[in-house]
Amino acid sequence: DERRDHVHGRVWRVTAKGRPTLRTAIAENATIDELLNLLKASEDWTRLNAKLLLKQHGAEAVLPRLAAWLVSLDAADPNYEHQRLEALWLNECLDSPNAELLAELVKSADHRVRAAAIRTASHWRTRMKAPVVNEYFAAAVRDEHPRVRLEGVRALAEVPSAESAAQALVALDQPMDRFLDFALWQTMRDLQANWLPAVREGRLNFDGDVDRLTFALKAVDAPGVVPPLLALIRESKVTADRVPGILSVIAALGGANELGEVLNMVVDTGNQLSPEVKASLLDALVETTRLRQVTPAGDLARIGQLLKHDDERVQAAAARAAGAWKVESLRAAVSALAQASDATSNVRRAALDGIAAFGGPESVKSLLAVANSQADFSERQHAVNNLANIAPQAAAKRAVAMLRELPEGADPSPLLANLMARKDGPAALVKAFGESQDKLPADVAKLTVRAVQGSLRPSPELVEAVRAAGGLADAGWKLTPELSAQLVAEVAERGDAARGEAVFRSKSQQCLKCHAIGGAGGRVGPDLTSIGGSAQVDYLIESLIAPAAKVKENFHSKMVLDDNGRIFNGIPVRQAGGVLVLRDAEDREVSIPENQIDEIRDGRSLMPDGLVDPLTRDELVDLTRFLSELGKVGAYSISNTPVVRRWQVLTWTEEAHRRLNRTSFDTAATNDPALVWEPVYSRVFGDLPLDNLPTFQPHRQLAPTTFVRFELDVTTAGEVALQFGDASGLSLWVNGKPQPITSELRLTLDQAVHSFTLAVDQNERRQPLRAELLPGNAASAQFVTGK
Repeated sequence: DERRDHVHGRVWRVTAKGRPTLRTAIAENATIDELLNLLKASEDWTRLNAKLLLKQHGAEAVLPRLAAWLVSLDAADPNYEHQRLEALWLNECLDSPNAELLAELVKSADHRVRAAAIRTASHWRTRMKAPVVNEYFAAAVRDEHPRVRLEGVRALAEVPSAESAAQALVALDQPMDRFLDFALWQTMRDLQANWLPAVREGRLNFDGDVDRLTFALKAVDAPGVVPPLLALIRESKVTADRVPGILSVIAALGGANELGEVLNMVVDTGNQLSPEVKASLLDALVETTRLRQVTPAGDLARIGQLLKHDDERVQAAAARAAGAWKVESLRAAVSALAQASDATSNVRRAALDGIAAFGGPESVKSLLAVANSQADFSERQHAVNNLANIAPQAAAKRAVAMLRELPEGADPSPLLANLMARKDGPAALVKAFGESQDKLPADVAKLTVRAVQGSLRPSPELVEAVRAAGGLADAGWKLTPELSAQLVAEVAERGDAARGEAVFRSKSQQCLKCHAIGGAGGRVGPDLTSIGGSAQVDYLIESLIAPAAKVKENFHSKMVLDDNGRIFNGIPVRQAGGVLVLRDAEDREVSIPENQIDEIRDGRSLMPDGLVDPLTRDELVDLTRFLSELGKVGAYSISNTPVVRRWQVLTWTEEAHRRLNRTSFDTAATNDPALVWEPVYSRVFGDLPLDNLPTFQPHRQLAPTTFVRFELDVTTAGEVALQFGDASGLSLWVNGKPQPITSELRLTLDQAVHSFTLAVDQNERRQPLRAELLPGNAASAQFVTGK
């Protein structure tokens, strides 16, 4: 773009309104004593540059004056400890360790000074007596303040020994937050070569503390940790709440025999594993088989009893496992489960997954039986998607027929998803359309064109076949310099940002599926919080009409073809341990074993062409105006006020309606598997409109009610204050328990992610929802964002 400043870049100088700029200049001829006194300045810039200038004078000239300056400091000064810390940092700057001053500051009354002193001690550790420095680190991990403990944990990572690992794990004896948890996890990995062999050989057991041993072994994520973990389970040395986490590590890393032991525990009816944990472990074992081709040892038919389990999650996981492990003796039972009227929809879908995994003509026959049945459309659709993996032409023929049965306004993407993700899928659909004599309804054809254009393989031939089947003329926005210039003028003259935000948030556009605003939304496209402040209007128009023309750095996709003919498209996340991980357009992380990859090539933008084709000219102008306002001072600038931006809404389904009808609204505040939650997002202002959200009315005497929830991540326990503004028409549950709600709510919360569920009486309340975290809380907390 020729308008871009290629000389000065994008560096901005920011000043505070209504306040004079700070005087930061330091006199060129400032003496050593004058520079030392600048270490008392309130501005960090001044103190930093004073130290750099003192460094130029050299240690020989500065150190005597520094000693005198330290003696002259007023111990009654509120900043006394910080001034001494500046002296310590100056010693670092001069590369002259001061053991005496360090010994005093690691015991300072100010936790900030103690933390900083520990980091300095880590830098000087090779130039001081090891016992003394190690004593500092050992004391730090026992400190009352988490910031000091964090510095101690990371300092010990620099001292390679089994004893350092043992000392770092002492931090577990006090409350942990996510920062400490990560620091300790990383330290255990850094010191793995020092402590893991000692644990294997029985020379180290972390003072017999099972929590410490478990944390260390789970952090390493290497096959060598499996035997010690299994020993803990066998010897019943682990509390019940830690068993699932340990078993999940064994399931991911173990060999056939170890996986067999995990499966035994899942099947065993005498242990204390919850149904949710059993289902999760079964899925983990199946994933291990997929990624590492390792199957649990022993007779796999023993999972057959789980197909009759009381809990639907266990039933579903067992059905998937039976197919993945090709337990032929269970094929008939899984096929029967797929059409069992007394099974839940989730179980029947899982059985369809299992049937497809079995493979072979029998599976094709079973899947076609469901696809051609009178079952619910969503289940027949699921059968077609599974059929696509083993018989794409048969799946394509059935999919084309089912497009004519598509519920009004429904998105055809789920019906075509697996076919469009296969190398041979688009061609199979083109052939199926050619063989079909029936026409598609025009609206269904339009939606199908959009689905094809937004798929992994936007086949022009298939688009033409769909247009022909629906009798559609070629239409859509075609970007030209003339059109761009006209739209730029119209955006400035009559574009309406409020209407544009409504277009952006509309379900048909699905913008928030890939893009976030204020951290809430998808992550496979750039965050749009400040896009209007950095992008010209014509660039925005080009990005909407021709998204592949220019792709933002770090958002280039990769297209991967595996040896089963499946295609994966997404943004690379990582590649390690023989596995490539992509983030797809649904914001899911997809793991692909490298030994199953046939081809990798650069993809295009994950935003499909034609996404804005259904928009009128006015809608396109308004949408562009909205995007152009984001990040500018005004109504569309994201406030610093912490508000809920990512919500989840309870989707209306027959099963959810039935569950609420037979129980109570309290069920909506649980993790009942019958309930399906979908993300919804606040407007830029920070409120959530109630229009078009699903409502439930399980009994006629009850008001139509919408259920939404959000999460609050508390990293330091204490009191938090939430403001809901007008609380009329609202009922609240916190972590599944009813909670009286007022406009300002104060709660004492532990360190954890807490769930807040709201029931909204739509007869009593029509104004939008807004939940805000008030300042001055004793706890450290933030709302969970993302997708």
